[in-house]
Amino acid sequence: MQNEKAFSLAEMLVVIAIMGRLILVTVPSRVNNVKKQARLTYIQKAYEALDKVYNYAIYDDNSIAGVCDPGAPAGLCTASTNQYNNFNDVVEKMFYNNMRATGFDATTTPGVISFSTRDGMTYSFSKFKPSCGYLSNNDKTANLKTKSAAEGSSCFIIDIDVNGSAGPNKPTDASALKNGEWNDQYRLYAFKDSIEFLTSENILIVGKKAATEEKSGSAVEESATLPNE
Repeated sequence: MQNEKAFSLAEMLVVIAIMGRLILVTVPSRVNNVKKQARLTYIQKAYEALDKVYNYAIYDDNSIAGVCDPGAPAGLCTASTNQYNNFNDVVEKMFYNNMRATGFDATTTPGVISFSTRDGMTYSFSKFKPSCGYLSNNDKTANLKTKSAAEGSSCFIIDIDVNGSAGPNKPTDASALKNGEWNDQYRLYAFKDSIEFLTSENILIVGKKAATEEKSGSAVEESATLPNE
């Protein structure tokens, strides 16, 4: 009967050390991929909700026709009942009521109106201008090329935090995307006819590309549930 040679204690310790090292290297990367995918899922959901409400208000709602109230963004026409008397009305009646939100706040920060939705995301509306521009194909590139151009021609700005007050509370802008960082804060610009990201960020396009690349490589199969940080 042959003697079976067992691993020595030293060899076992080496194997354990290697396994520990691999875990330290791979787990953080995997967690970051899950967070990235979760944030992308959430911002896509937020954008679709905002875009649907905005388009309905502008094009489909029969009560929004004929007379434009001076307090509403130019182009958002209202019924003779003055549906939108001011920016508070625009945010409350157009977005807050239709997104089943809570915590409408127009007083904490001057010039900023905010609320939260049931999924934990917060929305802040600011920099309202009654005189603003359309985003036709001809001027889309110019108006969305830089933050200053977008702020100058948009009707108002929408800032979204996909996980509320939880961290890291950092913007996902062109610089962050260049480094592969998907943080929790995103900015949208509302024009007379649409709501858009900056072209330098292309959040939805970049996000879809990133998701495709991950699936073709080392796919992250976990469901996109945003972890608390």
